[in-house]
Order: sequence, then structure tokens, then C-alpha cells
Amino acid sequence: MILELHSALRSIWRSKRFAITALITFSFGIGATATVFSVLDAVLLHPATFPDAGSVISLQYSEKHADWDALPPAAFHRISLRRDLFSETAAARTELFTITRVPLPDQVFGLAVSGEYFRMLDAKPLLGRVLLPEDDRPQSAPVALLSFRGWQHLFHSDPHVLGRSADLDGVLYTIVGVMPANFVPPGSYNAALLWTALRLTPAAFRSPDERRLRVYARLRNGVTLASVQGFLNSLASSFETNAGGDRKPIQMRAQHWREEVGPDQRYLLWLAMGMAAGLLLIGCSNLSSLLLARGIRKNREYAIRLAIGASRGALIRQSLLEIGALALAALVVACFAVSVALYLIRTQLAALPTGIPNLACLELNSHSLLFAFLVAAISALLCAVLPALSATSIDLSTGLRDTSANLSGSRSAQRFLHSVVTLQAAVCMLLLLNSGLLVRSLVRLMSSDHGLRADHVLTLRLPTGSWDARALNPENVPQRIEHYLRLLEKAQNTAGVQTAALASSLPLSHTVVRTHVGIPGHSVVMPICQSVTGDYFRTMGIPLLAGRSFDRHDSASKLKRVVINDAFAEKYFPGEDPVGRFLLDEPDKNRIEIIGVVENSPHLDYSEKVEPEMYVAFDQDLMTPFLTGLIVRTLDDPQQVAKRLRSTLALSDADQPVVRVLTLKNLIQENTWMSRFSAWLFSAFAALALCLAGIGMYGVVAYVTASRRREYGIRLSLGAHPAGLFQLASLQNLRPVLLGISFGALGSYWSGKWIASLLYNTSVFDPLTLLLTFAILFVVALAATAGPALRAARIDPAIALRHE
Repeated sequence: MILELHSALRSIWRSKRFAITALITFSFGIGATATVFSVLDAVLLHPATFPDAGSVISLQYSEKHADWDALPPAAFHRISLRRDLFSETAAARTELFTITRVPLPDQVFGLAVSGEYFRMLDAKPLLGRVLLPEDDRPQSAPVALLSFRGWQHLFHSDPHVLGRSADLDGVLYTIVGVMPANFVPPGSYNAALLWTALRLTPAAFRSPDERRLRVYARLRNGVTLASVQGFLNSLASSFETNAGGDRKPIQMRAQHWREEVGPDQRYLLWLAMGMAAGLLLIGCSNLSSLLLARGIRKNREYAIRLAIGASRGALIRQSLLEIGALALAALVVACFAVSVALYLIRTQLAALPTGIPNLACLELNSHSLLFAFLVAAISALLCAVLPALSATSIDLSTGLRDTSANLSGSRSAQRFLHSVVTLQAAVCMLLLLNSGLLVRSLVRLMSSDHGLRADHVLTLRLPTGSWDARALNPENVPQRIEHYLRLLEKAQNTAGVQTAALASSLPLSHTVVRTHVGIPGHSVVMPICQSVTGDYFRTMGIPLLAGRSFDRHDSASKLKRVVINDAFAEKYFPGEDPVGRFLLDEPDKNRIEIIGVVENSPHLDYSEKVEPEMYVAFDQDLMTPFLTGLIVRTLDDPQQVAKRLRSTLALSDADQPVVRVLTLKNLIQENTWMSRFSAWLFSAFAALALCLAGIGMYGVVAYVTASRRREYGIRLSLGAHPAGLFQLASLQNLRPVLLGISFGALGSYWSGKWIASLLYNTSVFDPLTLLLTFAILFVVALAATAGPALRAARIDPAIALRHE
């Protein structure tokens, strides 16, 4: 075996160009697939960043057979008492904090957690300490724990942050610690920038109006899910009994914890894995054809070695050892490349609002190393076995007598090489189609009329109070409305401002408020609702389709008036003019008059199908002061106007937070990150696949054409025209390409189901994309076959026949 390995290494050393080509091909394929797998493994396959994740369960609650949701605090309290079932129990609740008195004031998502939360996860801080059970007592001093991103974003990575104070919704909190970058809590909380203690009082545990909690627990040794489910069933029954006359069917369930990843992100990751595997397959097919060609050139050597007593198995082992050594070297190179790629992903993507957890935890771990090794081994086998078998399965007399040109022109060799071309064309067509659909979807998304004019529009959030709607005292509402209207007047008088308006929630802010409305002829519905001032539609560039907008007379009227969007009108007043019609405000049964209809515009997501929405006058209804925003259309550069606005608003009210100062274009870019990223990523994959396939096609076609020199020489000597010979050679070489394109187009039917949810107004069978993809691949194939075909047409018959 040692001698065979030495012989294989010596053979590689003699074929340096082949060795370099194989090394690059293997390294690229292994590196690409291992990088994508590392992301997939961290996010979907093994997402836990805390020990013994298998014993952690999530507990869920359903009422009136609705979807599974969080638990009432009363249920969490009862669960936390069952120490015979759970060693630790923890609860978390998403909060939106307005944080000031920090280097960068902002409005950020955080988590309010129970005392055992970090102990259950066995979390270790980077700086300071974690939140402790004593911090969760109602009388304890308010303290906060920063995530690594929160430390970077809010405090610019200040190493002396411990002990500093920050104002959260008007309450001073002391910073007690910073978590490391690789800490990811369970659940869809990767956007949380800080943690505070829940500090629930006994009254909160009893209150039916208290906001619900995401509850997790760690099972004691020997406790099964079945025994936990039995306890939850009895607990649900007791909740039904306590409901009294309003008896509601209640269910509770326990599940093993798993990471919550959105379906779009899940599809994106699996599709990226598939495209990386496609690149590897194209690279392996190129290398396989190269190995076959190399084996055919060595047929005479193999025949001589077989004639003097070498076994066929020894020759196959040597071929496999050669490619195995190259694959092992490529594995080392690929692992280094993967480490660099994962570092870049960590630093570049972890700060984006991706909604994909664990990006900060990416590293070349044992799972990635094992996967890379398996990919290297399987790739080596796929590349080497068939060429090795083909090259060594020769008749001795034929191998000693015939030239390599005759052997390479055999039907079996040509069939193998043509199948390689077919495979490359099929995979390339599939990748090109998928990337083409994503690019076309992105173009339609960004070029469609969304009812907004984003140029020279600046948005600012001016929050007051807290996210808890119960904290809004109805007696203070008129004063708050006056406060906001004064700020609006100051903004309108700022230099460079064309128009300005207030809105209860800014567009594309990932928040939505719904209200119960009765419509004649319909049951009670829940459209999106926001309060705006009269110039909102003009400032945002949303066209008025019918009726009018709000004016100063509406605020003095006791009758509530609304403006609806076109989706509302089409759904509930089809073929009718809704202006002047009345709705019913539930549950107080007051009438609401529709005074106008505006064009549809996105509220939650730029690519969303716009839902029915209604707008009420800002000075009639203050909905969400913690989300209230100012929208300004500027005459000058929005960034310059932003500085003036900050100064103006600070002079008007020094205590008013001004956060999330962004242009509308920035909001759109932030909101469409996944569409842009997926289109860019898969276009890069497709471009690489096209290059690899083009190079592979050219190599195979050139080799096959060269092996048929004698045939072409005979045809020319018998009177064939060079143009006809060029056409013949081209058609012979294009046939497997066209077959592969057909297979790739059929395969897109299956892959299209995966990316359908990522597409905006684009069918997975988009004719233009299919036509362009076919044209691009056909032009590349034509370019790859034209050169060898042209050389075949220019063969001198005398030289070709004399050479043979």
C-alpha cells in the first residue's frame, strides 16, 4: 500500500497541470458546500447554543381552538411550582423599549425575562453578570443586560459600560452585564438588544389582562413528555372551570424546543444548499471528464503494466489513491477558506435585521468538518471510479496496438463524455432559472408602483410612554395629542421642509394595529388602522382616489371620520362608491363616516399583498404613542434636514426622544434585504455555474472533436464541404447540451415550489425568464462548441490521415 501511495504521489507530481486543476476544482466545490452547510447546521439542524438542549421544552396555550400561542402568567406561575417535573422554568416576553441617555438613543426590541432564564440556559456573560432570580422580585432595583449587538449599537462597545445608567421608557436602569456574540436565546428573539427582569407582582399573576409569556422549562431526569402533558391537561381543565359561565375550551401542550425560523428563511437556506451542491456536481463532472481523458492517454501504459503481470485492481487503486490524495489536499485548503467565509458572514450579516438566528455563532465545528470530509470522499469517488474502471477495462492487444485517439473515439468514451455535458447543462439550466426568477422578482418588486414616492422623504420616530397600552391614561390623551401637534408645527416651519405629517406608526415598521369595525352586510372585521394628520397622504406621495383627506373641521366633529384604502373599498364595497357610507365602531356602536379613498400602500412589508386599511384623524384618536412617527418631505438633502429637525425638536422639548431617523429609501432597503440578498447570492451561484459549465463543455467538446480527426479527414477527402463539416460537428456536440437544458427546465418544476414564497408577482413558470435562461445557456454552449467545430472544419485531410 505504501508503494502504491508513493507511486500515486509521483504520478501526480509528474502531471502538475492536472493536479492544480483538480485541486482548485475540489477546493472550490468542498468549500462552497461546507460553508452553506455550516450556516444550515447552525440555524436549522443544531441551533442550540446552550447545553443539554434536548431536555428543554416549550409550553404553549390555545383557547377556543385557535392557533398555539403564549401562556397566561397564571399558567406560568402554576407550572413554575411543579419542581417534581421541571428543574428550571423560565418565561420571556417581547418588549419595545425607547432607550435614551445612551450614546445612540433608539427604540429597540428587548426581552423581559423571569429570574431562572439565564440559569436554565447556563449562560455566561462576556462582561459583568447575567440577570439573577433576585433581580426578578417586584421590589428589586431595575437592571438591564445587553446583548453583544446591543453593546455595539447603543454604547459603541464601551468597555466601561458596566454600572452606567440608561433610560428605558422613562425609568433608569443600571447596566449589569454584556452577553457574548455567540449567545442566542431560544425562540425568535435574535433581534433582542437587551434583557430586563419581568418582575411580575402577585396581582399580575391573577390578572386575566396581563400580557402572555413564552414559557420554557428543563425536564428533570426521568421525566417524560407524556407525564408533562398529563399535568398540562389537568391544568387546562382547571382554567376552563375557573372561567365560570364563560366556559372556553382550553388546551395546553409541551414540545421539545426547536429554533423558530421563518419559512422564507428556511427555503432560502435549503435552496442555497442545493445550488452549492449543483456547483459541486458541475465541478465533479468536469474533473471526471478530465480523469477519463487522462486515463485514456495512459491506456498504453496500463496495457503494458497489465501485460507484465500487474492486476487491474492495483491500477484502479492507484487511480483512486491519486484522486484521494488530491481530495485530501483540497479538503485542507477548503477548510481554511470556509473559516474565512464564515468569519465574513458573521461580521457582515449578523448585524442585519435578517430574522435568521445564530448567524453570530457560525464557526467551523465538528459537524462542518465531518460534512466537508464526507463531501471530499464522495466527490473523489464520483470523479474517479467510472474513469478508472473505463481506463483499465481494456483488451491487452487493443491497448498495445491502438493509439489513444482511437480509444478516446470509442462509443463508450463518447457516451460518457456526452452524458457529462448533459449533466452540466441540466444543473446549470436549473441554477440559472432559479436565479433568473429571483432577479426578475426583485426587479418587479423595486419597479412596481407601491403607492409611495420615496424621494426626499424622511421619517423620525417620536415615542412617548411604553409599549404596554394599559400605561396610556385616557385622561392624558388630549395633552399628548397637543404635544405632538406642537412638534408637527415646529417641523413644518423648519428650513428645507416641504410638508410634514404625523402617523401613529410609520410605514414598513413591522408593527400593526387592528380595530374592530362593523360593516353593513358583513360581520365584524379587523382592518389595519392608523391615525394620521391631514398632510400624511401628500407627504408620503399616496394618491387620493376619491373624496378628501382630513381637515381642521374633522377634529372638532363628534362624528368619527376615516379614509380607507382601495383594498378596503374593493373588498367591502365592490362596484360601489364608499365615500359617504358609514361603518360601526365596535364595541361602543358609534358611527364612522368614510370621507375618502386612497391608493394602496405597504404597511408591514414592501412585498406584502396590501390588506384593507383605514386611517383616522390623528387629533381624534391617539393609538400608539410609543410608535408615533413624523414623516417629512424635504426640499433639500434629507440628511441635512434631519440635523435641523433634531435641533428644532430638541429646542421644543428637550425630553422628547427622537429615534430611528431614516429616509424612506433606507426603510425600503432595510425591508427588502432578503429579496436583494437572495437575488445577489443566487446570481453569483448561477454565474459561477455558467462559467464552470462553459469551461467543462469546451473541454469535453474539444477532446471529443480531436478524437474524431480521422473521421473528419476522411469526410473531407471524400468531398465534404468545410461548412457542412462545421455544421455536423456543431450539431453533434450541441445535442447533449439541448438534452440537458430540457432536463433542467423540467427540474425547475420541482425547485420552483421551494422558491415560490420568495417571489413577488412572478410565476415559477415565467416565460421571459425561461426564454432568457435558454438563450444565455445556448449562447455559452454555442461558443464552447464553435471553436472545436471550426478547427474540425479546417483539418487538412492529408495531415489527419498521415497522423493516424
